[in-house]
Amino acid sequence: MTKDIPVFQRYGSAIGILIGEGRFEQRLYRAGETIVIQGDEETRAFIVKGGWGCISRCLHGGQRQLIELSLAGDVVDFSFGATGGQEEFSALTDMIVWEGPSARMGVLDRSDAVVRRFLADAARRRRAILVERLANLALRDASARIAHFLLEIGTRLCLAGFPARDGYQCPLVQQDVADALGMTPIHVNRMLREARALNLYDFRRGRVEFLNYTDTVAFADFDCGFLNWGNVAQCRRDVARTDAARLENRRC
Repeated sequence: MTKDIPVFQRYGSAIGILIGEGRFEQRLYRAGETIVIQGDEETRAFIVKGGWGCISRCLHGGQRQLIELSLAGDVVDFSFGATGGQEEFSALTDMIVWEGPSARMGVLDRSDAVVRRFLADAARRRRAILVERLANLALRDASARIAHFLLEIGTRLCLAGFPARDGYQCPLVQQDVADALGMTPIHVNRMLREARALNLYDFRRGRVEFLNYTDTVAFADFDCGFLNWGNVAQCRRDVARTDAARLENRRC
């Protein structure tokens, strides 16, 4: 069920318990489909198995803030008590999720140690990403902000078992990046051209390519430790393990 998805392997039977006792079911959402409508009273929670999702907040004037991306291994609780109906959840690509009642997930969180560890780790990771995003918006200039954002996504993909150190397919368009980082699409475009000129990374036609990964990390002052709760060494080992698997597959 999940043995072929590295991000779930360390949690053993957690997903099986949520499916069996928590009444979570696998479901496919197509790219562009709205999964949760902002303002609706929701009772569902989701575990992302594959694909890219987008959580956003829309204002009455039509402006949108892209709050976070949901990737494999992420847990998103959209019950009304957890979010107050403030957010919209949509699929950026085709997405496979396990979907079930938030109340049942809460019961298992309190009664099963394996599920509790899985949900606690997902919650810590989600909070760490949001905290780092706030720091990114407040403290980094526009060019470093974009580089940090793209490095974060790449590292999250690596930690989930999808090789991304050299680059990765990315469904985001410049408007999405602008909505995530408090910029305009024109400004994003200018910063992307600047990064390409500096030989840092290239983001065009739905793909991010790190032209010089080490220099991009230094430029963005990126430290992957926040994605693994301060354990930088473990984070780097996990990323290196994914890279080694990629190289081995390429030789085969």
